[in-house]
Amino acid sequence: MTGLSFRLTVVATVVCLGAFQFGFHMAELNAPEAYISCRNADAIDCIPMNPKQIGLVNSIYAVGGVLSALSAGRLADKYGRKGLSLMITGFFIIGPLFMSGAQSVNMLMMGRFLSGLGAGASVVVTPIFLNEISPADLKGTIGSFSQILINMGILLAQALGYFLSKNGEWRYILATGSGLGLLNLVLLPFVGESPRWLSQKGHVNQARKVLCYLRGCDDVEDELNEIIRSGSSTDTAAFLNSTSTADLLESNSSLLDIPNSAHSNTGLINPEGSKGTPAEPVTIREFCTEDCHRKKLKAIVGLMTAQQLTGMNSIVFYGVEILASTMSPEYAKLLNCFISFVNLFVTVVLSPLIDKYGRKPVLVISLAGLSACSAILCLGVMTLNSELSVFGIVGFVISFAGGMGPIPFLMVGELVDRKSAGVAQSVGMTASWLATFLIGFLFPIINTLVGGYVFALFAIVGVGYLVFLVRNLPETKGKDSVVEVWNEIDPHQE
Repeated sequence: MTGLSFRLTVVATVVCLGAFQFGFHMAELNAPEAYISCRNADAIDCIPMNPKQIGLVNSIYAVGGVLSALSAGRLADKYGRKGLSLMITGFFIIGPLFMSGAQSVNMLMMGRFLSGLGAGASVVVTPIFLNEISPADLKGTIGSFSQILINMGILLAQALGYFLSKNGEWRYILATGSGLGLLNLVLLPFVGESPRWLSQKGHVNQARKVLCYLRGCDDVEDELNEIIRSGSSTDTAAFLNSTSTADLLESNSSLLDIPNSAHSNTGLINPEGSKGTPAEPVTIREFCTEDCHRKKLKAIVGLMTAQQLTGMNSIVFYGVEILASTMSPEYAKLLNCFISFVNLFVTVVLSPLIDKYGRKPVLVISLAGLSACSAILCLGVMTLNSELSVFGIVGFVISFAGGMGPIPFLMVGELVDRKSAGVAQSVGMTASWLATFLIGFLFPIINTLVGGYVFALFAIVGVGYLVFLVRNLPETKGKDSVVEVWNEIDPHQE
C-alpha cells in the first residue's frame, strides 16, 4: 500500500482550500443571523429581514453555486484543475467584501451570490483534482480531505460566530472570507497541475514530473502508463520509457519548475515530440440524454441530492436557531461550535473506513443513522426536551460525517470514465446546489409553520433515499474501471 506522505498531504490540503471556503460560507450566517437581521433586541448595526428574506440571503449562495457548477466541469477540462482553481479565487475575495460592507439586503445577497460562484466551481473541481493526484489505494482517504476541509471551514465560521456575533462585530466574520480567498490565491501556484489532465493534453513529461514530486519517483512509469491507457487514445506509451524518471530527479526540487504554459495548450504535440490525441470530453447534453449514461446519471443525482435533502444543511444554516428553541441562545451558539467540532473529528477518524469497508456499506449505515436521529430530533424539539434535542442533533452530525458527508464527493468520479469526470461532477453538484437552495430557502418558512415536525420529514426522506441507493448505487471500492463498477461494456472504451 502506498503511504500517505507529508508532501502529498500538504498538496491535497492546498487543493482543498476552495472546499474550506465553501464550508466557511455555508455556515458564516448561522450564529450571527439574529444580529444581522435585527431579530435580536440588542442589535444596532443590522439589516432588517423577515424569515423569507433570511431564507433568500442564505439560499442565493446556492444560486451562484448552481450557475458555476454547470460550467465548472467544462472549464476544468479546458483550463486545467489548477487553472480553474486559481480563477475562482477572485469570487472568494470579492464576495465577502460586499457582505462585510453591506447596508442592504440586496448588497448582502450580491456578496453571497459571488461567494457562491466560487464555491460552486470549487466543489466540482476539488474532487476531480484530488482523485487525479491520489494513488489508487488512497483514493478514499485523500478523497475525504475535501469533506474534512469543508468541516474545518464550518468550524471556523461557528467559532468566529460564537465570539463575534454582536452588533457590528458580525462584519468581521464575513470579512474573514476575503482573507481566506487571498490565502488560496497565494498558495495555489506552489501546487502542480493534475498529472492526468497534463497527460490528456499531451504534456507527458510534465505529467511525469508532477507524479515524481508527489510519489518521490517510486514506480511512476507504471502509473503514468495506466493514466494514458485509461484517459486518452494516445500512442505515447512507448515514449514513456524513452525518458527515465531518474532524469527528472535533479529538477524535481519544486513544483514551481512545472511550467504553467501547459494551461495554454499550444497543441497536442508535447515538448518532447510525442503526439497524443486527448479523449474528447462528454458534454452535459450527452451525459443527460444518452442511454449509455442513464444509470450513472440516476445514481449520481440521487447520491448528491441525498447528501442535502436528508437535512444536514438545515443544521449548518440554522443550527443555532434550532437549538435556541430548547435552550438559551448563548448556550446554543456554544453547543453549535461543539457540534461542528464533532463533525470534523468524526470525519477525520472514520475516513479510513471508506477504503477498508467500501463506499456503499458505510453509506447505508450513515443514511440509517440520519433517519433515526432526525426522528429523535423531531421528538426533542416538539417536546422542548433539550437533552433529547442535543442527542438527536449530535447523532445526526456523527451519522452524516461518517458517510454521507465525504463519500458522495468521492464516488462521483468513480462512477464514470475519465471523459465523463468533469461533466459528471458538474451535473452532480448542480443537483446538489439546487437541493441546497431548497433547504436554505424553505427551512425557515416550513419551520415557522410546523416547527420540529420538519425533522420528521427529513427522516422520511432519508428512508426513501436509503431504499433508492441500495437499489441503484454500485460499490466502487477496489474497482479499476467503470466497466467493473457497472458490470457492463463501457461504450467509451470501445
